[in-house]
Amino acid sequence: MKEPFEKPVSNTPKSAIPSSAMHSEICTCTMCMKSKLQAEVVSEHLHSLQSTMVDRRNPDASGDSKPLMKAAQAHAILKAGAEINMLAATGISESDLPSSTNKIQITSPQEITIKAVWKNKDQEQGVSGRGANVFGSLGVLLIPSDYKEINIPKMNALAVPTAFLKKYGAELIPLEQSFTMDKVDDPSLENLYLVEYQWDNDYIQDYVMNKKGGGGLFVETHPFPHIFTPLSPECSGALILGVDRGDGTFNFAAFEIPFGYTMKIDSNVIHGDSFFVGPYAIALTETELADSVLLKQDNPERDIQKVAQIPTKTVSLPLSKGKSLATKINSEIDDKVRFTEPTKNNVSFFKPPAPELSTEISREFKPNPVKSYIRTEAKDPLTDAPIYQHSFKVDDTEVASITLYGVDLPCQSEDGTRTNVLEVTGMLDELDQATFQDTCSILPKTHFQMTYEGAANGAAVGAMRGLTNVMGQELTQSGYSGFKSQVISQGVFYSGHFLWRLSAAYQANPSIDNYTAMYQAAVDTSAVAVTNVVLGASSSGLQQMGNTLLQSGYSIAGKITNTAAGIIPYANYAYQLKHWALSPTPIRTLKELTVSTISSIASGSIAQHATEKACTLLGQTVGFFRSNDSAKVSAQQLEVDDSPLLEISTG
Repeated sequence: MKEPFEKPVSNTPKSAIPSSAMHSEICTCTMCMKSKLQAEVVSEHLHSLQSTMVDRRNPDASGDSKPLMKAAQAHAILKAGAEINMLAATGISESDLPSSTNKIQITSPQEITIKAVWKNKDQEQGVSGRGANVFGSLGVLLIPSDYKEINIPKMNALAVPTAFLKKYGAELIPLEQSFTMDKVDDPSLENLYLVEYQWDNDYIQDYVMNKKGGGGLFVETHPFPHIFTPLSPECSGALILGVDRGDGTFNFAAFEIPFGYTMKIDSNVIHGDSFFVGPYAIALTETELADSVLLKQDNPERDIQKVAQIPTKTVSLPLSKGKSLATKINSEIDDKVRFTEPTKNNVSFFKPPAPELSTEISREFKPNPVKSYIRTEAKDPLTDAPIYQHSFKVDDTEVASITLYGVDLPCQSEDGTRTNVLEVTGMLDELDQATFQDTCSILPKTHFQMTYEGAANGAAVGAMRGLTNVMGQELTQSGYSGFKSQVISQGVFYSGHFLWRLSAAYQANPSIDNYTAMYQAAVDTSAVAVTNVVLGASSSGLQQMGNTLLQSGYSIAGKITNTAAGIIPYANYAYQLKHWALSPTPIRTLKELTVSTISSIASGSIAQHATEKACTLLGQTVGFFRSNDSAKVSAQQLEVDDSPLLEISTG
């Protein structure tokens, strides 16, 4: 382990190679760096090692100014395609590695998308001071001048999902875990020189953003993989990674690499390490195939583009060592994870473990328990609000998960009585709400809200159904065929249902575009139509079966069947249950759904019949509708014409 700009600490392992065979320094005409390599190896690779050396200082400073970024030591020569042990390569001892902090960090993965034009050095050369990049000449990444400052989200690489790192061609690997370096296509790039570079806090301000120095922040790509390893717990800053979207825009995000880990990035990944602070070991090689560009504003002066790294909000979820862990996963991850006691200053979202915890369980765990972090997103079908699940795995075994509603970090209501946490499992089994600090902008609906909304929606559909049933009856009594009456009345019903759902879409999301709102309303209305067809067909089938049973002398069975046939159409008012069944992530309990469904069916049925009675009475009172005696339709006509396209009336 190394402190910034210091010599190795005394407990750093020494090589077994005799000191007489070591080459203690590698020098150019202007600078030197230390070496842990054998003398004959240095001689063989001298030019390549020298090409990795830099010593960047403030160009405006007079006299012997401090180094802002310098090559400090050559650690090893790595081979592309070979297995790599970073503990051996860097000389970091296992005893130097941080012990477990007994917590998991999560953050909301964020990135910035900017318009930009990438011009390599052959298309346009960027202007910078001397030695701004180890690969030589630089091109430019031209950014519209209306970007006054680019704020790149900065996240701890341990706190983001594994898939998010993979999107950027990156992988975070514990130092004690060996890995295979990716192969390269060009044999001249097989040797990667692991060199320790040291960055000063003032590097960005005094060199990178100085016209006489770096001439701006640079990012680059090259056809060989990279590895970045912090050599001290005091290291800070974040590695910038980018993705060319292929449409004239780029995504950028910055990832902090915690001490005890190596970040490996694939060949040809866009990256930049200028924001590092402290000592980092980086594997690289000299090549003309690198494509490095300076971030410049797209104006005639090619002004330096201002860039900053903005930390995202991160929360810590302390790991429980309680019963859930012991019973569910202890046998599967034996000797894979270990916990220590939480620190006094640690702000946790979960209650500390019980003091009577078995020490046997505690001894069975080793540091760095989480090897994989997966974040998935679904939607609440009733509100369209997002539902986030954070899952943590060791190998292929899930050891913990937390499911959150609305936002992907824990929060609580203003009065502190509710949270957005839907479920915690495994090591995250004891929620301590008292530590929640953020106020939720949205929360899952309460049991009362679900029941009320179910009843309200059922009543709305029931009222529309009752009104159109009366309309169909009056049309028939006015001389229209049963078929035409039903087509007209149901056309009115579905038009009304579409407009109702369209209005609901606008109320739920005032910024929704017209096409999306109409699409959602059409899908909901179509689902109701299909449901009605299925329920109508089921009701008709049961009615025929009941009549057959009655004719065959099975009176009780026939009556029961006919009763069921009469009840089935009312299932269309089960508003909440219908939507829940379509949900990929059900979040409602059976009790909540049962009560909500019963209230929805009851209110819909009552609203339908009340509307039918009220409309009929009102129509007859004011003379809109004729009495049954003055407008009878023959049974023969009804039997001939009653073959509707949608058998949906529940009246």
